[in-house]
Amino acid sequence: PYLRLKLSATEWQSPVVYKTCDPEWTEDNVHDFIVYDWAQTLRVDVHDWGPSWAPDSNDVIGRAKPLLVLDLLEVSGRAIPLYEPNEANNLDDMFGKPCGYLYLDFAWLDI
Repeated sequence: PYLRLKLSATEWQSPVVYKTCDPEWTEDNVHDFIVYDWAQTLRVDVHDWGPSWAPDSNDVIGRAKPLLVLDLLEVSGRAIPLYEPNEANNLDDMFGKPCGYLYLDFAWLDI
């Protein structure tokens, strides 16, 4: 699997971790997002990697509820629940049954 994180128009994708349902990414897999507003939300999706010719390649297999930038330090290092994705137009209906947890670390850097 791999992760796709999106904050406003900036998107980052982690490397793929092959042949596991319990992936761990190394400490050098980091990305800096520039925050313009505390009310921005971070979107986190977990994707199943597959070859580009396969019909179900790169499907979303887990999705975290949007995280407010203001709350990121509070959830840093803690379990972030993942939910099965639902294809819905309504944000409240986009999340299905719980399907696991994700642990991310966040830090503020002054520029």
